[in-house]
Amino acid sequence: MKKLFKTQLTSAFTFLFVVTLLASCKKKDDAPSNGKFPLTNFNAKITQQENLPSQSAVLIDFDVKNISGTDYTVEKYALNPVKLKLTVVATDGSSYDENSYVADVQAGKTFSAKLAVDYSVGKTVDLTKSKIELLY
Repeated sequence: MKKLFKTQLTSAFTFLFVVTLLASCKKKDDAPSNGKFPLTNFNAKITQQENLPSQSAVLIDFDVKNISGTDYTVEKYALNPVKLKLTVVATDGSSYDENSYVADVQAGKTFSAKLAVDYSVGKTVDLTKSKIELLY
């Protein structure tokens, strides 16, 4: 059941990413920018966590706010999309990651989502050590 839930959630995010990418295509010959959207233009934070030991997973709600005056669009930054990495840490020091992409975020707006981070069966996680990172 845990794998089915994660597969469905991952499929949903992948589908949304592809639809966003395709929907933002224009008929003009505008080439995407080779530049990178500065990671400092985002403020990322975990807003809520729910440990599901029976599924060996942590559900993490998070916000990514575009604090700049520039819209972040997947189309414009297609060559260098902003990725996010969620990490949970077990009490024995083992860490577990889940990666995704940041969808379009207009200037001053917030992108919110929930992802599941799986961990090994039998492990105990320390939710105080969970973190979110933005990467290229």
